[in-house]
Amino acid sequence: MKIRWIAALTAAAAVMIIPALSGHAAFREQPIEIPFHVAVKADGSGESCRIVIECADDPEQDRILTVKEGSQMALSFRMEEPGSRTYRIYQLEGTRSGMEYDKSVYTAVVFAWNDGGGLQGTVILNRDAEAEKPAEAVFCNRLNTTPEQPPEPQVKTGDETRTVLWSGAGLAAAAAAGVLFLLFRRGKRL
Repeated sequence: MKIRWIAALTAAAAVMIIPALSGHAAFREQPIEIPFHVAVKADGSGESCRIVIECADDPEQDRILTVKEGSQMALSFRMEEPGSRTYRIYQLEGTRSGMEYDKSVYTAVVFAWNDGGGLQGTVILNRDAEAEKPAEAVFCNRLNTTPEQPPEPQVKTGDETRTVLWSGAGLAAAAAAGVLFLLFRRGKRL
């Protein structure tokens, strides 16, 4: 009877320990989704904007989101094990004329850790290396309502003379007058 108990305990221990040592899925931590928000604000154009999320640590995590101006989009970063990932978040410039697109670049560092009961996570966001840590990535686009000023036309004064030509003619006349003066003066002496 004791041998059966020992064999049963050994089998139970083997069923629990061996998969844990081999990385069996039943003993792995459950992945978590860490929530995050991206918003695009504008002056009422209603254009859809493309937001790029690049993962510095895993290029397969890169994605491009389409967010309609004036709205907010909830997304999440998936972490399957403790650690961190760094993301770069920015807006691709659109093609609408007169629109000034926000050129802000956000850096999001996603942390995941095991607190003994499973994975926990957080996102630390930074905008353009500023000290302030925003809660969400917000891109503010502005529609330029000031019309472009056309170049000022040159005012015509009516004076279309050619200055260089007349200056040259004046110099030639002065030279001729000088020569005539010298000839006239020499003529009186002879």
